Amino acid sequence: DTLEGLKAHFEEELLENKQTKANQDFDNALLTKVVEGSEIDVPQVLIDDETQTMLEDFANRLSQQGFSLKQYTEITGQSTDDLRTQMRIDAESKVKVRLVLDAVAQEYVQITETYQMDLPKVKELASEATIAYDLRLRKAYDLIRESNQ
Repeated sequence: DTLEGLKAHFEEELLENKQTKANQDFDNALLTKVVEGSEIDVPQVLIDDETQTMLEDFANRLSQQGFSLKQYTEITGQSTDDLRTQMRIDAESKVKVRLVLDAVAQEYVQITETYQMDLPKVKELASEATIAYDLRLRKAYDLIRESNQ
C-alpha cells in the first residue's frame, strides 16, 4: 500500500508539473502574440534600467554560487558590456511585455468604469486581440492628434 501510495503521489506530481508547464507555455505564447500585435514604443531609458537590473541579478546569482562577475567575465572571455548587450534583447522584451500588460489593464479599467461592468465581464466580452487592436488604433489616433496640435 505504501509503494502504491508513493507511486500515485509521483504520478499526481508529474501531472501537476506537466499542467503547470502547459499553462506557462500557453501564457508565454499568448503574451508573445499580444506584444507582437502591439505598436508600443519602448523608451530607451526603460530598456537600460531593465538591462542593468538583469545584470545585477546575474551578478547576485553568481555571488550565491561563490563567483564574482569579474571572475565570470575572466573565465568566459566576455566583458561586462558583452553581457549587457546580450541582456538588452531580453530586457527590451520584458519592458515591452510590461508596457503592453499595463496598457491592457488600463483599457480594462477604462471599460469597466465607462460601462460600469466588473472585470470578469469585460474579459468575457473582449479578447486580448481585440484590446491589442484597439490599443493600436488609440496610439495612431494619439499620434495624429499630437501632430496636429
